[in-house]
Amino acid sequence: MEGLKGEVTFTMGESSRLLTACRNLVGDVITIRVPMILFGMFGGWFPSLQAQTHLMGEPPLPFGQEVYQSYCAGCHGKRMPRAPHVSLLQKMTAESVVSALSQGVMQEQGKSLSEKQRQAVAEYLSGRRIGEANIDPQLPSCNGFAFDRSIQPHARGWGLDYKNTRFQTMTQAGLGETALERLEIAWSITFPYTIQMRSQPAFAGGFLYMGTQNGTVYALDAETGCLHWKFNAISEVRTSITVSPWAEGDSDMEPVIVFGDYVGNIYGLSAVSGKMIWKVRPHEHPHAAITGSPRILNNRVFVSVSSHEDVSAAREDYPCCTFQGAVASLDLHTGKTIWLTRTIAEKPIVRGLSAVGTEKYGSAGASVWNSPSIDTKRNQLYVGTGDNYAGPATPTSDSVIAMDLDSGKINWVYQATEGDLWNTACMVDFRGPNCPEPEGPDYDIGAGIVLASGSSGRDMIIAGQKSGIAYGIDPDRGELVWKNELGRGGIQGGIHFGLAAADATVFVPVSDMEYSGDAAVYTKSPRPGLYALDVDSGKIKWSWEATEDLCNGREYCDPGISAPPTVIGNYVIVGALDGWLRVHHRTSGKLVWSMDTTRELTGINNIKGNGGSMNGVGPIAYGGRIYVPSGYAFAGHMPGNVLIVLKEK
Repeated sequence: MEGLKGEVTFTMGESSRLLTACRNLVGDVITIRVPMILFGMFGGWFPSLQAQTHLMGEPPLPFGQEVYQSYCAGCHGKRMPRAPHVSLLQKMTAESVVSALSQGVMQEQGKSLSEKQRQAVAEYLSGRRIGEANIDPQLPSCNGFAFDRSIQPHARGWGLDYKNTRFQTMTQAGLGETALERLEIAWSITFPYTIQMRSQPAFAGGFLYMGTQNGTVYALDAETGCLHWKFNAISEVRTSITVSPWAEGDSDMEPVIVFGDYVGNIYGLSAVSGKMIWKVRPHEHPHAAITGSPRILNNRVFVSVSSHEDVSAAREDYPCCTFQGAVASLDLHTGKTIWLTRTIAEKPIVRGLSAVGTEKYGSAGASVWNSPSIDTKRNQLYVGTGDNYAGPATPTSDSVIAMDLDSGKINWVYQATEGDLWNTACMVDFRGPNCPEPEGPDYDIGAGIVLASGSSGRDMIIAGQKSGIAYGIDPDRGELVWKNELGRGGIQGGIHFGLAAADATVFVPVSDMEYSGDAAVYTKSPRPGLYALDVDSGKIKWSWEATEDLCNGREYCDPGISAPPTVIGNYVIVGALDGWLRVHHRTSGKLVWSMDTTRELTGINNIKGNGGSMNGVGPIAYGGRIYVPSGYAFAGHMPGNVLIVLKEK
């Protein structure tokens, strides 16, 4: 009965300890002819293998598709955190996919693929050959424009000031008192074959600096968008660009821009020419990543270090986990490490074997995803940490940590949630042996820490957690003053990326996105929206909840607010996961203006694009314009590839 026979093709890669000897003899692929009835049994016998089946007589799958189904579909064919769905990967170039597998976020997964396999799957996903796609935004070159040293850096990094308040006066913004109630698009730029915009613009000398998904950093003219220069980093640049200040009137100063990439490199470039001055990798772990924007103070660069090891933990053969979060202080002019403080005191050691016989390590995790807040009065900085990837649980995960600026010494730790052990292997649809026990809720403190002052004059550390809880903490002793549970929480937040503060009020966005892969059982209703809290007490002054569904059934659309807000004068402007940009009056919360950024736009470079979900970065005002990156095709959100520039009507 030939029709009841078929083939099972096992692609073993590194994951099969059971058949290592066979692999040494026959290579990476074994094809076994078996009766159709036995197909299901092989999955039970060899659960660590990825099997692809096809009926005899049918043509084999194209090579790139075969690689995708064998190695990639298990994550990218599902809605898995930090794994873009295949439909989003298809919007990328073949070069971008190869880069991600070779030296980017997917380098651990790419290790089991040959160069030929990486290229084949990249071309299959993109539908284009290597070299066919033009990723250059084709911006007009600037003629007659020079770097103007009379224009000092605008804002001090991602948080706009050292305290991460994300506050700008109308004078600083160059806008009229009620301009934010009457905005329109001045111009936009489309970045082709890009699905997320995660680098907040920075300004100095009349230039606009920003990074992109393909690792290119651009220096543009802030007023017109023409191109001064560009620089190619090794991997995706998710951080904002930070510019060093200089003495007023110093025409010989060579200002430095600093940023990080997703494989852990920190770069120092000339702000004028884009020439690289130094490049360093302060954290030695192969999975180290820079997601929090660097800060510059007194010729020192302060950098937080996170990682993508929690994603690698989904591989059942991965020896999870050894990365430990850190903050480093570097010399601005050389990149030399002055100090590096890890968030976990003891080095990871072998803790046993997993269910499939892979070594288990710990303690690990407590990554620092956010940009440090700097307290010059107390000579310390503040960061928030994430969960432990592997146990034993540490007293520094899901915490706010204060470090001495000069030495890196930890002054105090406030832990919001104890025992939070979690990695991607804990996802419901992709549960693996590296999920730690007991499993935690994944309640990172990923949002940038804010140092604000209350109406009483008392300083307060404000932290937001993915649990949906906001905290007020004493900056001298690290003791809890108040907390307020604003949202339901979850692995998508809760409070996700950042807060803003002005005049004794802190503005807190809440996502509360329902995520099908979240192992947590939701017992409360979601409360997505924007909340204004009193800095002294944590009590709600006003709230705006996203009760209107503007998604209209669109895929990857959600009404939650995960991106950080920006306070400009008497207004709060914030982007949402549904692609809407909204302006609220600062004291009442009244909605005074809004715009759907997901519309189709044609940029000044004559390329069509559109916005998407907004996350990670927020709007920033400069020179009478408001600059808004839109697009976040990550963890189940909408893609987008535009920088939108708004002006007053």
